[in-house]
Parts: sequence; structure tokens; C-alpha cells
Amino acid sequence: MEYQMASQEAEKEGDEEEEPVPGLDIKTLRECLGGIEKSLKTLNSEGT
Repeated sequence: MEYQMASQEAEKEGDEEEEPVPGLDIKTLRECLGGIEKSLKTLNSEGT
């Protein structure tokens, strides 16, 4: 019984929309992802 209640509460929390982070736009995200992508490629080439 307690497990079901906890599960339902978790679902309710998950349904709430997250507020957008101020100052974080698509351009910034793309730049970050580009940097991560380069790092991963570098790591992969070093590993082989």
C-alpha cells in the first residue's frame, strides 16, 4: 500500500513542467553539444 502511494506521488511530481533555465537558449546548447561531441571523438580515436 505504501509503495503504491509513493509511486503515485512520484508520477505527480514527474507530470509538472520544469521551468526553463534563464539564459540557456538553443545556440548555447548547440555550442555545448559541439564541444562534447569533439571530446568524444578525441577519446574514441585515442582508444583505438
